[in-house]
Amino acid sequence: MNQAFWGICLVLLPGALCAGPAPAGQPDAWLPSGISLEQPYQGFVGPEACRECHADHVGSQYAGAHFLASLPATAGTIFGSFDPGRNRLPTRQPDQELVMWSDDRGHYQSLVTRQGERDIRLRSGQFAIVIGTVKGQTYLYWRDDVLCQLPASYVGSADAWAYSPGYPEGVPWFDRVVRPDCMECHATVFETVLPDRIVKTEQAVLGVTCEACHGPGEAHARHHRAHPEASTPAHMTKISGLTREQQVEACGYCHAGVKPGSRRRPAFSFRPGDRLADFFELKPIDASAQPEVHGNQLGLLQQSACYRESENLTCTSCHAPHADPQAGFAASCLACHTDLAAHAGATAVGELVEGCIDCHMPLVDSQLIDVAEHGRTHHFAVRSHWIRVPDAP
Repeated sequence: MNQAFWGICLVLLPGALCAGPAPAGQPDAWLPSGISLEQPYQGFVGPEACRECHADHVGSQYAGAHFLASLPATAGTIFGSFDPGRNRLPTRQPDQELVMWSDDRGHYQSLVTRQGERDIRLRSGQFAIVIGTVKGQTYLYWRDDVLCQLPASYVGSADAWAYSPGYPEGVPWFDRVVRPDCMECHATVFETVLPDRIVKTEQAVLGVTCEACHGPGEAHARHHRAHPEASTPAHMTKISGLTREQQVEACGYCHAGVKPGSRRRPAFSFRPGDRLADFFELKPIDASAQPEVHGNQLGLLQQSACYRESENLTCTSCHAPHADPQAGFAASCLACHTDLAAHAGATAVGELVEGCIDCHMPLVDSQLIDVAEHGRTHHFAVRSHWIRVPDAP
């Protein structure tokens, strides 16, 4: 395995809602045969190649949510506890439990049955990839070289293990296949994917890294290594050179709320500057219904007066592309909204500035993502991107 890629290549929320259902019948029966492999990996080099010339951008992004969208599973990246007393989940079978444990080879989830003082392992999966950070994490493993989801996830607000999104509480599936539709918004590229699953191969670029926004970098890196004096970027998409529609659709590929089944082109084949409608069937937001805040940030933004009345407002007007994308929102608001005194009932300008997004872009519970843990259901709150006056229609 190429450790140069898996070792260094590092939102959001667990993406397991895109995973397929547990297959029926014999576990190997659903492995496809006679299907041509999609191989989107050609031309990708990973962020360390970008660091040669862009060390400041790459270094700052390693701490950002996009780079951390997926990580190799290690003791430092798995937030759930492996301590006795905190590493178990009950199942619907009274004599069985789901146990998280580790040894010098790695970290595991196992379905066990108790025999006296001993745990007898009935089924296990080794942590391979971590999805998510502070709010919550879900975990993936390789089952017969096919990427699958582990049954236990981590809930940050409870600091506890819980059943993964979409899993009935107490049902420890190990066969839930992770669809490429899901992983392409948590990783830059995998070497080989099938239409409905990812196959274990030698190379991948985890995290949403440089090439996810600028396109494959092999030709760019080769050109500038051969021509270090060149100051004009070659063989690379410059986001500022795209139209506003192209810029927001580059983000919208993962933030437009499209669903599995609406795909028109293979996973991992979108490149910045492409038309989103060529890849997915896009449906407008129903303004009369409660909008889903997880996923469709672009659709919500486009409903906003701020967007409709501006000629140049894009995602990067508020989100710094080469730093933590969640910092400095108030300054973005003040670039247009300068007359703070006009705000009725404002008690202090300082409080007003700090609270812009809390009033006009509040946190809203996702209607799609919740997890179950010891009889409790945990909901995940996501920032609404429909910028509007509170309680306004």
